Amino acid sequence: MQLFVSSVFRKKVKGLWVYLDNDFLSALFKEKELLKQVNEVLSLGNLLIDPFTKFEFLRDIYIPKERDASEKFIEQPDFITASNHQEIFLKIQENALLLSKIYSHKGLPKKKCSVVDLFLAGRLMLNWTNSVLITGNKKDFPECVFDALGVMNFEQKGSGSMRAYSLIKFNIDKFKDCYQELSKMEKIR
Repeated sequence: MQLFVSSVFRKKVKGLWVYLDNDFLSALFKEKELLKQVNEVLSLGNLLIDPFTKFEFLRDIYIPKERDASEKFIEQPDFITASNHQEIFLKIQENALLLSKIYSHKGLPKKKCSVVDLFLAGRLMLNWTNSVLITGNKKDFPECVFDALGVMNFEQKGSGSMRAYSLIKFNIDKFKDCYQELSKMEKIR
């Protein structure tokens, strides 16, 4: 298994909080060597797990041995669990609802985002100056509000197929444009 990353990727995450979407976190769990390579590439950033991503990662695991392994994995020192208290939650929830209105207004994405992805987007919006996200589902973080900063690819063990993960960042200027559009439409009603 080999990780392929553009040369500027390391610079893009320097000093930032790097949130991990569940699909990427799951890939790290399945491919232990991938985590080692990712840590080398992202050594200048901090790997964060949002509480909703943690929930999504652990849900539906009912076999005790598998659950223990999953819990141990996300509790290791490589990861930081993002703050989760009522004040932050309420702001993230407000952001998520606003983003869902913008997505709907824009007709995006074609298939609705999960609640977890909306809350993750809401957290990125809250911490837009110092946060990025790695996700394999770029479509859940549309370009009307988010920028793609880079792509990380890795060859999946055994199959030889490549899997791409995007590094994305909330764009405040794009958001303001979308919000202004939405506000004009709501005034018309």
